[in-house]
Amino acid sequence: GRRREALLGLGRQTAPARVLPPATPLGMALAWGLADNRERGWNAAEAALMWRFLTDLAPEAAPGLAPELGLEAPALRAWHLDAAALPEEGLDALADGRLDVENGARLARWEPAGCRAALALFAAVLPSKQIKRQWLDWLEDLARADRVTPAVILAAPEIRAALAQAGQPGGRPAAVEAARRFLWTRRHPLLAELTRERLARLKSLRLPPAARLELDPSLEDVSFSLRLAFTTVEEFQKLAELLGGLAENRAFRALVDDCPADEQDQA
Repeated sequence: GRRREALLGLGRQTAPARVLPPATPLGMALAWGLADNRERGWNAAEAALMWRFLTDLAPEAAPGLAPELGLEAPALRAWHLDAAALPEEGLDALADGRLDVENGARLARWEPAGCRAALALFAAVLPSKQIKRQWLDWLEDLARADRVTPAVILAAPEIRAALAQAGQPGGRPAAVEAARRFLWTRRHPLLAELTRERLARLKSLRLPPAARLELDPSLEDVSFSLRLAFTTVEEFQKLAELLGGLAENRAFRALVDDCPADEQDQA
């Protein structure tokens, strides 16, 4: 009916159509309809909406029609069916590739306010698929542990600041890191405090720029990486001597052992 109205609005009086005998089974009619659109292809949002339409209209025939939509795997069918319930902004993100169907299906199962808040964050900072999945994991864990909704967590001032930062020229990478750090810190408060302490102790070592000792930037574990910059053997020898002496440095031992320097003295 909408196509007919659009054609009439364009001044068209005729349109190509497939005329089927009255006894044509519904599944066959739907298969022909899908085949007619196969060359144009489907984006993820269209596939999700069409799959929901098929399962509602012809649940018995739908499994046989799934390959026409590229949904041979049961998991894909389940994701697309759930993703079809996304709000309009979610379907738009699904259609243009800013949201993948797996993460979209998870969001569609959330309460509406949390779903929209997460979609707004994703639209602003444009995190990768992997980071989206990680954030959804953290938000679901926090919601269970704190007995709050994801919408409450995403209403935090830190998230609002990240959204504002993302609107600045070139601000998206920093906004991603700010949002990620907030969620990680709230999800792992003890590890976050340990990380802050180690960063302070690391700074107290006052190593030269040629010897860069850093914490793992992934924030998934408290581990270290070391990078040396030198151009001559003499420079390397100096750095090697410096590193060799670190083992006896109280601040370094406190850093690696996660024990304050005064406790090292007592030990």
